[in-house]
Amino acid sequence: MVRKIFKVIFHFIIAIFIMMFLIAAHSSSLNLLWLSSMNMPVTVSTIIDVFYGDFRGLLFGGAFPVPVLIALICLILFLLTGILRRWLRFSPVLMYAMSGVATFLVVTVVLPLGFNNIDLIANARTGIGKSLLCLFGAAAGAYFGFFVGRPKDDEQM
Repeated sequence: MVRKIFKVIFHFIIAIFIMMFLIAAHSSSLNLLWLSSMNMPVTVSTIIDVFYGDFRGLLFGGAFPVPVLIALICLILFLLTGILRRWLRFSPVLMYAMSGVATFLVVTVVLPLGFNNIDLIANARTGIGKSLLCLFGAAAGAYFGFFVGRPKDDEQM
């Protein structure tokens, strides 16, 4: 039982890091694309520096702890999905992927309504940005559902 709890916690943390990694990669690629369009030199060193800066800034910088907020919303939705899995017979990968999508729908659509339409994530200002963030949430949720939903030899997860 304790082993199962640690397994769930471990994969939840990895899923959150997947989300943060994809958000940082998206932000970095947009910034580098803009720099390139302005005829600025974009080297491998610049790419690494920009990505590292975005990832570190997303995790530890800023006035508002976005990763903590995303992790809390994701935790609530993943727990709700775990409860719903007892009654619904869908694939755990699909169910947790939908929870990941719902996480970013809450972050990009619902929360800005409470903060005077201020987007908490800069990449979520357009419909395409919101859609990509939802896709990132689906990828992280699918990862979590794949590893947590796998049955062990003699037990059902």
